[in-house]
Amino acid sequence: MQVEQVDQKICKSCPKRLKNLFSYSRCAVCNYKFCKNCCLRVNYKFSDRLLMRKYCFPCYLLIELSKSEVVPEINSKPIIQENILPSEESFKQNYNKILDVNNYNPEDDYKIGRRIGVGSFSDVYEVQMKTTHEKFACKRMRPLNLRERQLFLNEFVLTKISNHPNIINYYKIYDYQGEIWLIMELLNFTLTNALSVNDPLPYPIINYIFIEILKALDFMHTRYRIHRDLKSDNIMIDFEGNIKLADMGFAVQLTEERQARLTLAGTPCWIAPEMILRNPYDTRLDIWSLGVVLIELLEGEPPNLKLKQPAIFENIMNGGVYLAHPENVPDSYKVVLDSCLSQDPGGRKSAEELILDPAFQNRSSKEEVAIFLKKRMKVISECNQNFQNFLTKNYIRSFIKISLSNFS
Repeated sequence: MQVEQVDQKICKSCPKRLKNLFSYSRCAVCNYKFCKNCCLRVNYKFSDRLLMRKYCFPCYLLIELSKSEVVPEINSKPIIQENILPSEESFKQNYNKILDVNNYNPEDDYKIGRRIGVGSFSDVYEVQMKTTHEKFACKRMRPLNLRERQLFLNEFVLTKISNHPNIINYYKIYDYQGEIWLIMELLNFTLTNALSVNDPLPYPIINYIFIEILKALDFMHTRYRIHRDLKSDNIMIDFEGNIKLADMGFAVQLTEERQARLTLAGTPCWIAPEMILRNPYDTRLDIWSLGVVLIELLEGEPPNLKLKQPAIFENIMNGGVYLAHPENVPDSYKVVLDSCLSQDPGGRKSAEELILDPAFQNRSSKEEVAIFLKKRMKVISECNQNFQNFLTKNYIRSFIKISLSNFS
């Protein structure tokens, strides 16, 4: 039987003080708070997913004893070591181990193709490996200072250690003559490309995409990593129905020494209020941005998109982030949005909780999503081409009129 939640300052099993959110875990049975040393993280399977629950030692023993007469060994290690908050030192060691920079000309290995994306700090090209002819995406940037260079190195390392089916793969990094190349997985388009204000996505498609994003976030958050720039531009899709979180340029790893952050980072429309206030924030920051992404999925664009930054921030602080047409949206999504866009980070559900939310249970299969996206992107491509032809024709007509007027 669960006890009522109390405001504990000390671990229930030992005298250790509980300083903040990341210094304790709450037992799933008795509901008391315990320090990391007095709590177990236990894996269990739910459907096709691997989930985790936290127990104090006495409750864990009772659960195991109810299954068998044999007392389980506490040292059987049901703990997921990867999910323990790392120290600065251990993260630094892992960082240096992963960061294998190539200092020769990347054009010795890859042939540069067309440019497929432009960002604030970099351009993205399609490249082909000369030996295998395999195609990749390549992010090229020229850092202006050491701080910018460090951001690019961090992006590579945090992406490499976040190895998950719903997170983009990074393969190699080059640093040659002042330019950094990041060689990564090549996908077809961003979520932004698939969205339309005039033609909203069907709900089963939305549910599939949203759950895939949640899986990536759940993986990151259980490892104490914050993305800090979650938006439709940074969600990549291919024609096989794969949804992948990308661009960890602003991502950070929380550690024992730094269990919260204060830095202002990200893109205005998706920034959470605690970041604007420069309050300490943690993984729940991404849940706010996720709420804005859900509005994008439902209505085709985020709130406040056409406003300037001061007005955007003012609206975020004053509850001005909401659906433009709530009458068209089912109540189940509104409940989710109320949680994600709570001004109090403590009122936001975790990614793990949102995955199990009934609002997203009725979703398309991966194959159905692939078929739908192929048709949709073909239509969008044709519309864009027709619009481009329209602009070109009108430009030529205007040019002819101007030229003729010079002879009159």
